[in-house]
Amino acid sequence: MSGLRDEVQHLKAVDQHAHPVLKAESELPFAAAFTEATDPSIWERDTPHGLFYRRSVKQLAKLYRCAARDVDLLTVRKRLDLTARTALCLQESHLKTLLLDDGMMADDSMSLDWHRQFVPVKRLLRIEQLVESLLAAHESFEEFDQAFTERLQNLTKEEVGLKSIAAYRGGLDVPDATRSKAAKEFARARGKAGVYASPFYSYVFHHAMEIAHESGVPVQFHTGFGDPDLALEKANPLLLRPVIERYSFPVVLLHAGYPFTRETGFLSSVYSNVWVDFGLALPFLSVAGMRSCLRQLVELTPLNKLLYSSDASLIPELYYLGSINGRGILADVLEECVKEGDLDAGEASEAARWILAENAERLYSL
Repeated sequence: MSGLRDEVQHLKAVDQHAHPVLKAESELPFAAAFTEATDPSIWERDTPHGLFYRRSVKQLAKLYRCAARDVDLLTVRKRLDLTARTALCLQESHLKTLLLDDGMMADDSMSLDWHRQFVPVKRLLRIEQLVESLLAAHESFEEFDQAFTERLQNLTKEEVGLKSIAAYRGGLDVPDATRSKAAKEFARARGKAGVYASPFYSYVFHHAMEIAHESGVPVQFHTGFGDPDLALEKANPLLLRPVIERYSFPVVLLHAGYPFTRETGFLSSVYSNVWVDFGLALPFLSVAGMRSCLRQLVELTPLNKLLYSSDASLIPELYYLGSINGRGILADVLEECVKEGDLDAGEASEAARWILAENAERLYSL
């Protein structure tokens, strides 16, 4: 099976969900990139003792050709500027296209054009960021609603999908709300730092879904684990069933829905408009955890609806770590499928091509 593993390692991939890297002057402590925690004391005290951090130091030591200790790794990283580190990490990630959601820490991140010097880049437009920017720009609800509608109906050629972080804004079970209720809450929404669960948010969420339904544009949803400001029980992808059943646009469930992984696979197996991504779970989990997660996904997920991503953010090394861990675990699981009789060698090779690139190319018309 070494042929399959070699193929998986060298196929050009589409990283279908990631984020721009931070500007050099905005970089956080190195350990912050290896946890979803936002507390600096956790970065310093706890994160370096996690398996993801420990494994990553060893893997990055091979990339940077240094001793497998974080003190040596950090020394080598400081010798290279951000451009050089990003170029190396993206080159070794073997990508043909990178889809970036630039709605997280946007002011502190490098531009999409900056990333394009290394790899072709397409954009994922984050709905909540769009809402917040338009709230700041318009003083009346009518002006806001018109601008919001026109923006979603006129995506640029570089924008291949939408992204929602409803899981962070009250949960994936977003109720309906009328336009009149949203109008009454407009002034209050403008006075807040962000849009959260409310009749106003419900209206803009479902209005965006209706526009996606009309255009057929894919919409990615954060599901499963994430930052501590997320209520995990409200990030279960099963809560999206009303959206999946009501609208016909392609729904992309991010992060394998972890720890609701089997639920995520189930949804993709019974709804024609549901795709599954396994970024973040791979590479953030332990090796055993990553393997278990992908095994659980392929229990039910059709192989033509499974998508690779890194969910890289903050530092360029996460593009590379997403790639080598995602590819390694994918090879492990496909080899197991052949050994156990689920696939033959040709089918496993075909599945690798689908998952790493071709499924995303079809979904986003790349």
